[in-house]
Amino acid sequence: MSALHRVGGRLPPHPNKVIPNILKCLGTEPVALPPAKLSVAWTATVPDPNDENNLEYGDCVFAMLAHFVQTASACVGREVTISREDVLKAYFQYTGGQDTGAVITDVLDLFCGVGLWGHKGLGYAACPSNHRVMAQVIDIFGGLCLGLDMPTTAKGQAVWDAVPGMLVGDWGGHGAFGGSHNPFGILVDSWGERIPATYDFLDPCASERYVVVLEDWLNSDRVAPSGVNVDLLLADLAVIRAA
Repeated sequence: MSALHRVGGRLPPHPNKVIPNILKCLGTEPVALPPAKLSVAWTATVPDPNDENNLEYGDCVFAMLAHFVQTASACVGREVTISREDVLKAYFQYTGGQDTGAVITDVLDLFCGVGLWGHKGLGYAACPSNHRVMAQVIDIFGGLCLGLDMPTTAKGQAVWDAVPGMLVGDWGGHGAFGGSHNPFGILVDSWGERIPATYDFLDPCASERYVVVLEDWLNSDRVAPSGVNVDLLLADLAVIRAA
């Protein structure tokens, strides 16, 4: 991986913003969720991601959602690809034309409000760092939105992994979509590549993890490719947000 990859596009979260936890939305504990599969590869349905201009600009949070839309729509048989130009346009509309980066939850609020590129999220929640829950969330909802505190040691890695001397966040903040998992970690779409990230890397570096329910993830019967009835979850999510 080149040292020229743009970092700093994901800004720190708002410290006082309260985000409902996905386990509270489901009204259960991890043991009661459907058992996590050994591996799931929703992103296998789509080609390797393009860089969405994130090699040059800090639009990684918007690129993350564009990759999620493409994956979710492909999994229900109606694949949509958001162009690099449209990703960059949405980013600069959000920032007022400045290359400042973005707070993930601000962009998720936008995506679940007015939408982006003619697509919308129906709701989002925080995901705990438990590996089993992260895998279950990818199984059920098609992916995770990750806020990463990137270390400079990741610059030359084909696999993002923890190594001696790693300093979490010393390279900068980054947003990326993870739509596949295996026992060792999550496969992350980032900078035009599909990069394995181990749990040893994600444990200290993935300080934000969000479940996003996409309209594109639903079949005509309102059931996702994973078999979950999303409307029931959204009703719980609305009650929690109103509390």
